[in-house]
Amino acid sequence: MNQQKQKRSRGLIFTEQGLQKLQSTISSRESQGQLRKKHTYEELSEITGLAYNTVFKVLKRKKGVDKRTLVQFFMAFDLELTGNDYTLLDSPSKHSNKCTIKWINWDDTIDVSNFYGRTTELATLKKWLVEDRCRLITIYGMGGIGKTTLSVSLVEQIKNRFEYVLFISLKKPPLLEKVLTDITQFLSDKQMSETKLSNGIKGSFSELFNYLRSHRCLIVLDEVETVMQAGVCSGYYQEKYKNYSQLIRYMGEVSHQSCFLLITRELPKEAAILAGENMPIRLMKLNGLQPLEGQKILREKNLLGTVSEQNALIESSSANPLALKAIAQIIRTTYKGNIREFLQQDKFLCDQSKKIVVQHHTRLSLQEKEVYKQLAISPEPISLLQLQKRLSIRLSTQITILESLIKRSLVIEKEGLFICEPLLNKYFKNEILQ
Repeated sequence: MNQQKQKRSRGLIFTEQGLQKLQSTISSRESQGQLRKKHTYEELSEITGLAYNTVFKVLKRKKGVDKRTLVQFFMAFDLELTGNDYTLLDSPSKHSNKCTIKWINWDDTIDVSNFYGRTTELATLKKWLVEDRCRLITIYGMGGIGKTTLSVSLVEQIKNRFEYVLFISLKKPPLLEKVLTDITQFLSDKQMSETKLSNGIKGSFSELFNYLRSHRCLIVLDEVETVMQAGVCSGYYQEKYKNYSQLIRYMGEVSHQSCFLLITRELPKEAAILAGENMPIRLMKLNGLQPLEGQKILREKNLLGTVSEQNALIESSSANPLALKAIAQIIRTTYKGNIREFLQQDKFLCDQSKKIVVQHHTRLSLQEKEVYKQLAISPEPISLLQLQKRLSIRLSTQITILESLIKRSLVIEKEGLFICEPLLNKYFKNEILQ
């Protein structure tokens, strides 16, 4: 096992971050007179105790070395090598042969052949994964918005940057112990025995992160909201799944060279707390499609309508791809493709979009439903003070509820004003009228 690990650690180079850290330290020592300016490879060879050719390879980053060499180089300048400081040598052909992809508990194969837009989101995610080498990324948004499709498309484009890619669906969530066992056995090529993995959660975490430091892995956990508790504000876990919070926290806090990608309707509070623009933990709220992307869906369904009618339909569905496709099919079969005729009916969109909304609605607490009701009946975006006048809820509680609704991807906040997602707004108005 040790021989196998050593073999897989060869072919490493400094990341941009690692090289920058080294160069900054060298520059600092030059300015302090501890090193000659414009030092030579021979001088660095003497300082590090490494051969001239090895120093050349390390600094040029065109040929890989083993991890021990990089550690020795850093130690010569009193630096500690972390998982963000080194990576596998970029070699697409080599990586494509080496990368192993596995799907666990996946009911359906995700078809990305009709993937719409999302060029900006893809570019951002690729930067976070490849250049910024983030440890934890959370993509959250309402059901049907395209989170899973986006993640699959992302993996197709960057999979050769990793040794291992693992998708785990939590649609029928297993206990965390099972998830840790599945991940660790996959990364160890099934050489890790069940006995060794039965040393409790702490031991399982330790084994897992050993692999995540040694190898460049991408672990995708889809439908994370299923381990969270319904009927209360967002961020609380079901009792038997509460240790998932520990996993998410460790993903972000513990140093490693891998990445966890969380796909969820509800933003985990651990991810929200750890995230930051300059941190290796990032958040992406996935919103609806751009109008041109939504119009493409409608054109493919051969619907009849002006651009303004198309945009009205797109907006009323929150530009939700799944809901929009279902609505377009209803218009095509029931209204002979006429968008205007459908819009004049002012009926609830369709069964598919109602299913999405009901799934969100049933997870809300009573106080969240009350706040959401007030947002739904308001003809205009509403401020915090306006909302407070309508409700007998303390301001601090009201703020907590609004934050929860935002994390559940149900409320949009713009310049201090709050509005419902249009798709849910129609549902709530119907519920109120009834």
